[in-house]
Amino acid sequence: MTPPARDRYVYTLFMRLPGGTCLVPFYVGVGKLGTKRYLHHEREARYGSVRRLHEKHQFILDAIALGFEIYPQLETDNLTIDEACFREIVLIAHYGRRDIGTGCLFNRAAGGFGVKNLAPSTRIKVLAAARAANIGSKHAPERNKKIAAFHKGKPKTPESRAKLSASRKGMKFSAEHRANIGAANRKRTDPKFWLPMIELNCGRKLSPEHKEKLRALNVGKKMSEESKAKMRVSARGMDPDVRARIQEAAIVANYARVRSREHLARLSKGREASLDKIYSQECNAARSAALRGRKHSPERLANMAKGRLKARFNKLLATADSRAK
Repeated sequence: MTPPARDRYVYTLFMRLPGGTCLVPFYVGVGKLGTKRYLHHEREARYGSVRRLHEKHQFILDAIALGFEIYPQLETDNLTIDEACFREIVLIAHYGRRDIGTGCLFNRAAGGFGVKNLAPSTRIKVLAAARAANIGSKHAPERNKKIAAFHKGKPKTPESRAKLSASRKGMKFSAEHRANIGAANRKRTDPKFWLPMIELNCGRKLSPEHKEKLRALNVGKKMSEESKAKMRVSARGMDPDVRARIQEAAIVANYARVRSREHLARLSKGREASLDKIYSQECNAARSAALRGRKHSPERLANMAKGRLKARFNKLLATADSRAK
């Protein structure tokens, strides 16, 4: 039979003047070696979300405001769990409890296993009380930044992702919540929201590592027919002013762009291949159906007419040169 681990200690929290002697004990607890459970009480009183559930935390805040220190003292260590619980019971009985009028401690139980191994019904009540106490509470902006910095860049394990997915399955949102989500999504599709971001990133140079990640992300990726149809509908119904601003942003981004020789060779090779390419009847029919009924803008028609005139003029020049030769 394996002997019980001797990894527990018993501590007492005192209130004292800075640098002075211990004045008043107010809490007795049990901790595990390697942890600093005796420091958690002050942290919970200052920043924790459960500070309104226990008058001990309010006592800690009042003592600190009056200039006192919270001083933890280890009574005994290297104990088994049973020995530590027995020692806790003895100390609580020695100092007495405030809730029953026998002493100065804020402990709400006689010690021992206390609130460990709660019954399911009792645990549900405790969790409900904690949630009710936290409704409307907000962290300070500095604390939110610390939390975000702590979690930034930490990938979730597959087990954690599976648990998150399982916890959200079957979740039903209220009508107000759904309306807020819809309003946020509509804002993202509004050109007033995303067009300034495009203009802000014009001319931005990406590192080779970033480019390689983008390329690897999109290699072999195919859009569904539904996505293609949505993109076509969105492009056709786009505001002309928005379209002009996007085109201008693209021109600015590509202005004075220097392409490598390899890039130019690939472009030339692609153009030559497209000239000799023979499309199937199905492809020609699909292109014809897509272009049928499309109306061009007056500027587009004028540019097309100029292009045709230029092509005819070049053809006449070529013919004249061949005759002259």
